[in-house]
Amino acid sequence: MNDFSFKRSEQASADKMSAGRKGGMVPKKYVFGGLVGLACLTFGLVAGFNRGYESKKIGFQNFGSTSQGTSIGSKSLFLRKGQAVIVDYDVQVEHGGLYVHLFNSWDPPGRSTTENIKLVKTGSGQRRIPVSKTGLYRLSIKGSPDGTGYDVSYTVYWKVE
Repeated sequence: MNDFSFKRSEQASADKMSAGRKGGMVPKKYVFGGLVGLACLTFGLVAGFNRGYESKKIGFQNFGSTSQGTSIGSKSLFLRKGQAVIVDYDVQVEHGGLYVHLFNSWDPPGRSTTENIKLVKTGSGQRRIPVSKTGLYRLSIKGSPDGTGYDVSYTVYWKVE
């Protein structure tokens, strides 16, 4: 066997090994899409696009849950001390309730510096949640069981003032 054929067989086995490998490089379109998404999120947080809307029907009973509806806007908000999140809501409660919670992402779990809004009756209204500390916050909207689960329809708008 000459030197040339040995190098060709080495290259062929290396090609076979790399062809069978899963993963590999990430396609450029995914890298670009991720960078664009990160830029939009950063721009939205910095520029103050702190508005949103969510309208859903959610339910949970006997180990099964349902959720259908629409959510528009970021629930991650960069807020400064002295600002407030205004939450407008319209809720129809069959049973259970709805929690609207704003928590500081930098606080340790269980030590949030903000408040919960628990809505257990059908109705509409507006609540103001003041911000006492600058930071990155997360708005959470979830069902609240009453022992037998929950069945809630709601529309929630939020904005920063």
